[in-house]
Amino acid sequence: MDRSSFGGFEYSVTAFNAYIRKQFVEKFRTLLVFFIIMLFPYVWAKMLGTFFIIVFSMGSDIRSKKLDMMTFLPFSKGMIYWYEFIFVSLFIVLSFFIGLPFYNGTLLEAFGDLLAAIIFAAAYFGLIVIVSMLGMDPIGGAFIILILDLVFSSFGSMQLGESFNPYKFISPIVQGNQLAALVFAVFCLYMGSVLFSKRGGEK
Repeated sequence: MDRSSFGGFEYSVTAFNAYIRKQFVEKFRTLLVFFIIMLFPYVWAKMLGTFFIIVFSMGSDIRSKKLDMMTFLPFSKGMIYWYEFIFVSLFIVLSFFIGLPFYNGTLLEAFGDLLAAIIFAAAYFGLIVIVSMLGMDPIGGAFIILILDLVFSSFGSMQLGESFNPYKFISPIVQGNQLAALVFAVFCLYMGSVLFSKRGGEK
């Protein structure tokens, strides 16, 4: 790594630390409540806490147009998007390792649940940003996404037949096939990044 590369990396780390401090100063109480929920050693608890952290962090900033002001600080649109996703992911990982001694299952199952929570976070983070950039209220849009996900994944089965429901395979909540759900989540995350970089905090 040459000196210029190190300088860029050092700047990114400094900017990320500044972003984290900003989020904690503005949203500490809200983040703490949902982080406590995520400490329960169940994947549904991590998904629930993650959903509300995304809603009241990124979603709230988009709704209040705070992201417009942040672009005047040393943050590009791309930096804001990925910093926020990393920020959310850190909550998942931290809550996972704190709750790991209380997990009722094998270590492999525990890490499977960790992956499931990260897949959920990537899909919902991307989808919430996508609907926001398309003009929908981010908080209202988040709950619509959640309801639709629950409804569409609640009927049918993953077995071929009259009741076959392929959505179950990619549903961020059900994750009938974790690889398919991961591919879908990465696609949502990428599309969210593309739209956000083009439109930023605009609605």
